[in-house]
Amino acid sequence: MAGEGMPWTALAAALAAALSRSSFVLSPTASMSSPLPPDCLLVQMAFPTVFEPGINCCTDPDRRYLECDAENRNIIELTLNSNDLPVGPIPATLGNLAFLNRLDINAEFDGPIPDSFRNLHSLRYLGITYTPLTGVLPDWLGDLTNLTTLGIYSTNITGPIPSSLGRLINLTGLYLWGNKLTGPIPPSLGDLVNLTSLDLDRNQLSGPIPPSLGMLENLEQLFLFSNPLGGQIPSTIGRLSKLDILDLRACNLTDPIPDSLADLKNLTSLYLDENLFSDTVPRWVTTLPKLDTISFASNRVGGTIPRFLADVPKLNSLYLDNNQLDGPIPRSLGNMTSLSSLSLSGNRLSGRIPTSFANLTGLVRLHLENNQLSGPVPEFLGSFDELEDLRLGNNGFSGKLPASLGRVDKAFL
Repeated sequence: MAGEGMPWTALAAALAAALSRSSFVLSPTASMSSPLPPDCLLVQMAFPTVFEPGINCCTDPDRRYLECDAENRNIIELTLNSNDLPVGPIPATLGNLAFLNRLDINAEFDGPIPDSFRNLHSLRYLGITYTPLTGVLPDWLGDLTNLTTLGIYSTNITGPIPSSLGRLINLTGLYLWGNKLTGPIPPSLGDLVNLTSLDLDRNQLSGPIPPSLGMLENLEQLFLFSNPLGGQIPSTIGRLSKLDILDLRACNLTDPIPDSLADLKNLTSLYLDENLFSDTVPRWVTTLPKLDTISFASNRVGGTIPRFLADVPKLNSLYLDNNQLDGPIPRSLGNMTSLSSLSLSGNRLSGRIPTSFANLTGLVRLHLENNQLSGPVPEFLGSFDELEDLRLGNNGFSGKLPASLGRVDKAFL
């Protein structure tokens, strides 16, 4: 096998010489007058169990895993997700596929990202996912400026996010979730003005959320959950006028929640669970016309459930569980006829289940367990055709349970 440092011309010559000494039966497309493309020789030598030696991989009617250019000379797309691939490092020789614009790796490779990949300047899509790769994210990734999608996720890669990624101004998607990345989120990511999706969740990133992320004017999805970031939500996040999903769960965030988020008129999902908020759900959520999900669970919110939540026009899911809420459940919640999920468990709520809940016929899940609720369990709950998950345990309900609840698939009473 050729070494990482071997020049491409020498590599091609070596591969061709190796094939000329072999006993392969060449296909008609691989005759002496029409030699195999160097790119095909390269992948055949690197992965002989996947790419049959002696066959022009660009014209093979049974080809899988790759696409070539119109001249059938250069590989432009390569997918490595076969169970036939060997375990070990990613072959460094793949860095010689100079015309490659899409590389998708999902296999049991280990070791670091090959340094030779710095030569893949034609890449528009680089995906290295669900592999046990180790090492760090190399700084030279910021030199692959044609990239529009960079996804390196669910690996064992450690270390910081290189600030050089801020040079990838053509990126529309940056996905670095599920690794073991540490250190701060680089402020330079705010320079990625074409970005529509930023996903850094499930790492070990620390430090505050950089205010520069508010410069991502085209951002539609921001996922930072499960990182020990700390600090507050920057008010600049309210500038992300196209934002659809804001997921900041389990980030050690503290009050206040900035009022500037009221400007996120395209927001459909707001996830702020498992933080250190003690302020109640802000009233400005009622001004967000597309808001579908509010998840405020596992914080330190006390007081009563705000009645104004019933004024959120299209709310489908409301999660306020595991806080310090007390008092009765507001009757006004029974006016939220678009609700499919309501979770109020793990608080100190008292009184009865409101009779107005009879209007919530579209409920799929209702979680009220671990409170101080009392009175009878309403008969109408058993008439909800969509109800699949009902949790009422560890309360002070009295009387017999309605027999109609027996039809609910998951009833924890």
